[in-house]
Amino acid sequence: ESLYSYSFNLKDGEWETWMRNEKKFEITRDLEYSQIVVPTVDSVRYSRLLAMLMDNKTHVLFTGDTGTGKTVNINQYLAGPLKREEYSPINIIFSAATSANQVDDFLTEKLEKRRSLVYGP
Repeated sequence: ESLYSYSFNLKDGEWETWMRNEKKFEITRDLEYSQIVVPTVDSVRYSRLLAMLMDNKTHVLFTGDTGTGKTVNINQYLAGPLKREEYSPINIIFSAATSANQVDDFLTEKLEKRRSLVYGP
């Protein structure tokens, strides 16, 4: 275990594991296999950090090894607790072949020109 295995609870003034307040995970029969997301220490940590950073209007960039749940956790947040009145999510999938011009074109398609050099949702 390391420092990253714990979060600090300001209310109680003590360190606790990330999983301490997680509900018991159960798979219901109505879920399809692709809908099952088992909470792990990493996924709970990612989710809580994402929520905290978004609540504080801080830019977020997740990096890490393949298969650690970054995309799943972000998509769950975008589909759930994201404040729709403040944010309009746009999903962009990058690859080694993605160019800056492609990203610019994609984002420009999603915005409307309000006046010279000013774009908005």
